[in-house]
Amino acid sequence: MRRKIWFSLFLSIHMFILSGCWSNNELTDLAFVMAVGFDKGEDGKLVGTFQIVNPGNVAGGVEGGSMGQGPAVTVYKATGKNIYEVTRQASSKLSRILYYSHANLVVIEDKLAKEEGLYRVLDALDRDIQFRNTAKVVIAHETKAEDILKITTPIDKIPANKIMKALDFSEKLWGAT
Repeated sequence: MRRKIWFSLFLSIHMFILSGCWSNNELTDLAFVMAVGFDKGEDGKLVGTFQIVNPGNVAGGVEGGSMGQGPAVTVYKATGKNIYEVTRQASSKLSRILYYSHANLVVIEDKLAKEEGLYRVLDALDRDIQFRNTAKVVIAHETKAEDILKITTPIDKIPANKIMKALDFSEKLWGAT
């Protein structure tokens, strides 16, 4: 009987000590990255482009009103020697934390892919615990990744979603992309 009391006391004390949210992030503190692109700069550095959602312009207002009048996404650009430095540079330009859990698309310039390979980019993204393993990787043929991520469309609010839908549609229609 005594053992059960001590065990119950032990469990209830630990339940109060270990409960809580030690890694919580407020939604207003996060910048949702929908797509990310990497180019090779003139000086050999890595140029990262981040397509970030403007939540007030995509979803309805607080009282269920209409969507905002501004663009649905904002594109930020940062430069660095590696992906970690690019991410740090981009974070310094924003007032929010870059949050990659919604990133469905990675665009890599063909020049970067040919000269340095995909390992440099994909290894760093794979090591990031927030980044999805299901994100599609696209090679930007004869254009920059930045240019692809800056494309806006009148039908789809978020350009990354439009590219993902186009890839899925062409895969169903043609069998491969």
